[in-house]
Amino acid sequence: MPRDVAQHLAASGVLEPGAHVLDVGAGTGRVAIAFASVGYQVTAIDPAPGMLSELRVKAREHPVRLLAGEGARLPFARSRFDAVILARVLYLMPDWKAALREVCGVLKPGGCLFHEWGNGPGARSEAEVDAVLIGLGFVRSKKLPIGPGPDMTLHDFIARVTTGEFSYVWNIPPHVQESCIPLRC
Repeated sequence: MPRDVAQHLAASGVLEPGAHVLDVGAGTGRVAIAFASVGYQVTAIDPAPGMLSELRVKAREHPVRLLAGEGARLPFARSRFDAVILARVLYLMPDWKAALREVCGVLKPGGCLFHEWGNGPGARSEAEVDAVLIGLGFVRSKKLPIGPGPDMTLHDFIARVTTGEFSYVWNIPPHVQESCIPLRC
């Protein structure tokens, strides 16, 4: 995520400089690093040690606190964070409603939830997620289109699939992946 997009999101959420931000399901740090790079105190949580290892390497220049854990069982005190980020992660969570309840609990009163809708295997409808958020007391203040995302060549895409960066290939056995994707791109 480009720095200017993180700045735009933070400004829309009226985050003060140095605010505490939690990135749930941070993966390799696409969003966490961007928020840290513009001056926020970011905590990134993800259940996959491999993702956190990659995030640690990518975040060398930016202070991001890393924790292994799941969104449905957040190990933080209530009202701890000024903002929580859920970026294309709810479709990966079997108990996504519990994760939303946990997010609600760790947000400070008046805190901001940045929820990036992304569909994928097992995705819930956006309307279903919105209904649960409304039931938890969230009010949508803005819907922010931030563009289509980064441009990527086919070579880059295949390389990212073969390294396991994309979560939708995690459950595919390596021998099946190898039979479908050339080892050299």
